[in-house]
Amino acid sequence: MRIKYNRTSTIQQQGNRFQLDKDNYDLTIFDKGVSGKIPFSEREGGIKLTQLVNEGKVTDNTKETRVGSNPATPTYEIQSVK
Repeated sequence: MRIKYNRTSTIQQQGNRFQLDKDNYDLTIFDKGVSGKIPFSEREGGIKLTQLVNEGKVTDNTKETRVGSNPATPTYEIQSVK
């Protein structure tokens, strides 16, 4: 199962850009309004993803992270685990 994990820091952020490639994944997990200060193991989506990994159901997971806070010139770091 290919899974993509997405997160926004505030509930005001819609995460619309996350929809652009959702068809490339079997499952997209979206934590909306979750601060990056919250440990992954305490996030709803983090718990779900960890459970799927532990069950051996994950073959590919992608995490896209915005580096910096300037929306005019966003830079992204993409991590893929297979």
